[in-house]
Amino acid sequence: SPALVFKKAGGRAAWGTACRQCDCAGPWLLVGDRSAGGRWFRWYAQRTRTEELFKDEKSSGWHWEESRVTEPAHAAWLVLLRTLATCLALAWGRG
Repeated sequence: SPALVFKKAGGRAAWGTACRQCDCAGPWLLVGDRSAGGRWFRWYAQRTRTEELFKDEKSSGWHWEESRVTEPAHAAWLVLLRTLATCLALAWGRG
């Protein structure tokens, strides 16, 4: 059954769900307006991986800003090569 959250703002019914998966460093705790279930944890896990990939592509790993590419055709090749390199790195990391 739902719990009442944000009581100072008038309250809202919400469900809390915890999940511990072996590929995560710690438990995941979700609070939402629906009962979570496993599909929501999978969705958030995929979203988190996607956001981290964008972060790596943009600055942390591949330094997109430093490439100074201005031609669309050149940028397309650069994106393709970086995507292939990322896929290879992920595949080797799981091996």
